[in-house]
Amino acid sequence: MIDTHAHITDKSFDADRPDAIRRACDAGVEAVVEICDDAARWASSLGFVSGHAGVFASIGFHPHNAKDYFEKGNDVEFERLACGDQEACRIVAVGEVGLDYYRNNSPPEIQRKAFSKQLDIWRRSSKPLIVHSRDAANDTAAMLREHVPNNIKNAGIIHCFTLDAEAAFRYIELGFLIGIGGAVTFPGSSVLRDAVKEIGLDNIVIETDCPYLAPVPCRGRRNEPAYIVHTAQKIAEIFNKDMKLITEATSANARNIFKIEKDEKNHICDNR
Repeated sequence: MIDTHAHITDKSFDADRPDAIRRACDAGVEAVVEICDDAARWASSLGFVSGHAGVFASIGFHPHNAKDYFEKGNDVEFERLACGDQEACRIVAVGEVGLDYYRNNSPPEIQRKAFSKQLDIWRRSSKPLIVHSRDAANDTAAMLREHVPNNIKNAGIIHCFTLDAEAAFRYIELGFLIGIGGAVTFPGSSVLRDAVKEIGLDNIVIETDCPYLAPVPCRGRRNEPAYIVHTAQKIAEIFNKDMKLITEATSANARNIFKIEKDEKNHICDNR
C-alpha cells in the first residue's frame, strides 16, 4: 500500500515517529508521501524525507497557510523546490494547495490569490498537484478549469474527497485521481462509498491524512500510516474484491502519478 497523503513530521509524532514507521511497515505500507505544506517547516520536513527510505515529499502552502505565500522570499523558494529535480529532495508533487472556507485561517481572497500563483508554478513543474478543498467546491473547480491544461493526464489528486460521484467525475475529467481516506469508513459516509463504487478503482488512490481523520475502528486516536489498512479493507468491501487486488490497484495508480518506481531497495521497511 502507498499512503499518498501523510503528515508524519507533525509534532504529534515527535515521541514515536520511528515506531510509527515500523508499524506502517508491519501493516504492509510500502511508501508514504509526506505533505510539506508549511514554509516554516519545509527544511526540517525535507530533511526527514531525504533520510528515510520509501518516504517522498510534496511541497506547497496549505490554504490555512496561504497568507505565508506572500512573505518575502517564500514564493521564490516554493518555485525553486516545486520546479527542481525531484531526485534532489525526493519531491514528487506540488501541494497540498487549494481552498478551505470552513476555517478561513487565511482570508478567502488571499487563499484564491495564493492558489492561483501556485497553480501557475505547478504548470511549470511537471509534477502532479495535490488539491485541498473544503466548503469551497465551486471555487476550487472553477480555478482548476481555468488553470489545468486541456486533455492532461495525471494532473494530480483531489485530497480527502468526501462528495458524490458527480463531483468526482468533474475532477476526473480534468485529469485528477480521487484521494480516499478514513472518511470512507464512517457510518454516515454512504454517499462517498457510492461514489467510490461508481468511479471505479482506476480513478482512486488511498491516503490517511495522518494525524487527522483516523478511520473506523480507530476513531478518537491519532491517525498514522499503518491505519490505511482499514481504508483499504472498506474499499475491498465496496467492490466485493480481494483486498490484495485493491492494494495493488491503488498502489499502481500512486506509483504512476508520482513516478515512483517499485524498488525493493527503496521501501519504507528499509528504515528498520
